[in-house]
Amino acid sequence: MTFVNAVIRTVPLWVGVCFGVMVFSNGECEAKSLSENDLVNVMGPDECGECHKAEVHIWRETRHSTTFKTLTRTKQAKKIAGNMGIKRVKKAEACVACHFTSGYRKNKVKAIAGISCESCHGPAKAWLKIHGDYGGKHVTREQETPEHKAGRLAAIRKSGMIRPGNLYRLASNCYQCHIVSNEKLVNVGGHGSGNDDFELVSWSLGEVRHKFLRSEGKKNEVVDRERQRMLYVVGKALDLEYSLRALAEVTETGTYATAMKARVQRVVNELRTISGVSPIPEVEKILEIILSIDQEHRQEVLSAAADEIAVTTQTLAGTRDGSQLSDLDRMIPQAEQYKGKPGGPPEQLSMHGLLSVAGRLNR
Repeated sequence: MTFVNAVIRTVPLWVGVCFGVMVFSNGECEAKSLSENDLVNVMGPDECGECHKAEVHIWRETRHSTTFKTLTRTKQAKKIAGNMGIKRVKKAEACVACHFTSGYRKNKVKAIAGISCESCHGPAKAWLKIHGDYGGKHVTREQETPEHKAGRLAAIRKSGMIRPGNLYRLASNCYQCHIVSNEKLVNVGGHGSGNDDFELVSWSLGEVRHKFLRSEGKKNEVVDRERQRMLYVVGKALDLEYSLRALAEVTETGTYATAMKARVQRVVNELRTISGVSPIPEVEKILEIILSIDQEHRQEVLSAAADEIAVTTQTLAGTRDGSQLSDLDRMIPQAEQYKGKPGGPPEQLSMHGLLSVAGRLNR
C-alpha cells in the first residue's frame, strides 16, 4: 500500500516510533527563532521605511504588524499560553518564531515588531547600504550600469538578503509558519495546526501586497501573470514539503496527526490536478517521490522525502518563469479571492513627499 493511500486512514503504525526534534538536511526548514548572529543583524522595519515609505505604510495596516500589540490581549492567545505554561508570549520561542520580529535593543533580545520586512527578506544590517547603492551618492536606479547592478545583487545575496527573485527561499518563510511544526502547541496548547486556506497567490496579492518600487511609491502593483503562475505552483510544492515535515513531527494520535494527514492528502490531490492540466516535469517528480513512500515510513523517511521535494521545488522555481504555464490560469485565484484588500500609498504624502521617496529609492 502506498503512503498516499495510507495517509487517509487512521494514524499509521509508525507514529509510535517518531521521537525527538526534526533535523532537516537542508538546514532551513523548521520555524524557529533566529540565531544569535542573525539577531544582532536585525535592524527593524523603521530602517527599511527610510526609503520604502509606501511599503512600510502598507505593512503597518496589516495583521502582520498590528498583532504585535493586539495578539497577547486576545482570549485565544491567553488560553493557549495558559495551556502551554507560557507566562510571557513575546519571550516564548514557540510564539516569537512566527508572530514577532526579534532583535537586540539595549543589549537585550526582545520582540521589536510583528512579522516585518526582515522576517521575509532576512536580517538587513549586512546588506542594507549595499541594497540602495546604485553606484555613487547621486546615481539613480535608472542610471546604474549593468556591471554595477550585477555586482550589487551578487553582494546582497552573499550578505543574506532574500530577494523576490529567490522565490523558493522567500516563500519558504511563509510556509514554515502558516503550517505549524509544533505538535504540542496544537494538541496541548489548542493552537491551530496552520492556515488550511493558505495559498501563495491569494495571500501574497491581498492585504500584504506592497509592490511600489517601479511606480516610485505611487501604485501598489499586481505581479504579472507569469509570476502568479509560479507563485501558484511553487506554493503548492512548498505546502507539500512543509506538510510532510510537520507530519514527521507526529508522535501520538490526536488533532495534530489528523490535521497533517488531511493536509498532505489535500495538497497531493491539488498537485495531481495541476499535473493533469499542465504537465510539469518537476511536479511529476514530486508526485513520484510521494508515491515511493510506503506505509511503514518513519520520521527520517518523511524528512528525506521532504528534502527531495525541496530540491525539486528549487529547480522548478529557479529554472522556469511561468511563460509556458498558461494552462494553469483558470486555476489561479482571481482578485475577489485575495486574502484582504491591498492598500494604496500613504494619502498624507504630498507630491514633494513622493518625489523625496523616489529620490531615496534611487540613491
